[in-house]
Amino acid sequence: MKPWDAGGTPVSLAVQMNVSVLLRLLPEPLARGCLVGEVEVVRTGQRALVRSVEELVAYLQGVASPAATEPGTAQEAMPGTT
Repeated sequence: MKPWDAGGTPVSLAVQMNVSVLLRLLPEPLARGCLVGEVEVVRTGQRALVRSVEELVAYLQGVASPAATEPGTAQEAMPGTT
């Protein structure tokens, strides 16, 4: 049984993949409206420091790209990875 999108078209699960991440934020900057912390890809354990929403989005786009499906490739997606 295939899942269907909103338009009734069958969707192939072979090309879709969820990326689970753990986001650890520092409470003091967050209280001031700043996003500062660390993001970790659960499947690979790759981590990166983030200092803004823009950096977080850029990192997530890097790990969600087709080129980042192999372990070890997404870590180069953003400076500041550990």
